[in-house]
Amino acid sequence: MVWIHGGGYAIGTGSHIHADLLAVTGGTVVVTINYRLNIFGFLATKGSPGNIGLWDQTLALQWVQDNVLEFGGDAKKVTIFGESAGGTSVSQLALSPHTKGLFHRVISESGVLYSPWAWSHQQDELVAAVAKYLHCPRDSHMVDCFRQHSALTIFVAATNARNEVVKNMMGIPFAPVVDGDFFPESPMVTLQQKSSESYLRFISLDYMAGTMNAEGGLVILALTSPNLPFNVSLGVPTSYVVKHAIPDEVTYFYDSSNRDKIQDAIIKVYAADPKVDIVTQGRKLVDMYGDMMFVAPTLQLLREHANSTAPLHGTTYQFYFTHVPSHHMIPTMPWIKGANHVDELPYVFGAKTMYPSGTNLTPEEQKLSLEIMRYWSNFAKTGNPNNGTGVTWPEFQTSNQSYIELGDAVQAKVNILPQRMRLWLEEIPNLLG
Repeated sequence: MVWIHGGGYAIGTGSHIHADLLAVTGGTVVVTINYRLNIFGFLATKGSPGNIGLWDQTLALQWVQDNVLEFGGDAKKVTIFGESAGGTSVSQLALSPHTKGLFHRVISESGVLYSPWAWSHQQDELVAAVAKYLHCPRDSHMVDCFRQHSALTIFVAATNARNEVVKNMMGIPFAPVVDGDFFPESPMVTLQQKSSESYLRFISLDYMAGTMNAEGGLVILALTSPNLPFNVSLGVPTSYVVKHAIPDEVTYFYDSSNRDKIQDAIIKVYAADPKVDIVTQGRKLVDMYGDMMFVAPTLQLLREHANSTAPLHGTTYQFYFTHVPSHHMIPTMPWIKGANHVDELPYVFGAKTMYPSGTNLTPEEQKLSLEIMRYWSNFAKTGNPNNGTGVTWPEFQTSNQSYIELGDAVQAKVNILPQRMRLWLEEIPNLLG
């Protein structure tokens, strides 16, 4: 099992994860890796074609193929798994021809290639801003000029450029791009070419993916500016959601003449009642961010994976983590009732290895962590998370869209959040044409 860490393609390290308990519990070999980040890993311009971080991940996977036998592993049973930008990374790796044969199963947690933040949206503007801060010319010598500066100076320039150019809370400045090499074409195009080699390989992989039920709590963290006319620790007023939050997302992520109609459709689902209290509205905004950025993209990819008649077809599984942990991994507003972004990691790797020393877990949390580690490990071994014990996790099928809810009770369910998913996967695509 090869872990690819998250952090918005900008921060993070493989050494943050202590995978000992997962390895022992599941009887697997767990590998954690590093890759270049931020402008150093995802600058895309002439002289620096982009996706260097993904090439780093690919080299690490090649190393695993060459060496994992020495650690007791099986090079023919490699599972890549990751969370957030690690989750989008593993799904992006699954659609690149350069990773053929390097892995056989994929687990995406809180992010897939359909997530709107998984790709760079303003690379040209960012590069221009970095060049300005480094006093470099915008010509064929620009990247050579960049290289004359220290890593710290380049990092500061990239940070200043991000603050100047990217105005959206989920806008990731330096992220993967379709470069004509690592991605010969957009992976979204590849997924529509049902007879292409890359599509058939993707379908042949066993694929598990899922999300938390309060992922949008991550975005709420950005609403802490002292200039806001409300105290976000108490909730979010409907007026702000209608006038700012929803229009900002639609403007940034949708290039369409139907933006007003898209905005109205989102308001109808998440902000239709101007008299609702600020806590209820805040939770609806968390739902909106989570659905748009994580849940709907994940469901879309799982539908693509399951809906194929290819002769070599991998298994498909979906999870939905709803347990409200006794300790959140990132700051979480007190009115948010659910599992925030990153909250599943202590349960995947063993809560005692992730939480601060002295944090007590309930017996139920310890049991849930053990169940999740077994599900993940079984999937890595066989492509099926079940092993005859515990609640049976049904395979995701296009007919019933089964998933497992990992909450205070572990339950098999079908058809996740149907009304809200219909908005993102049917109504808005129709408006986009």
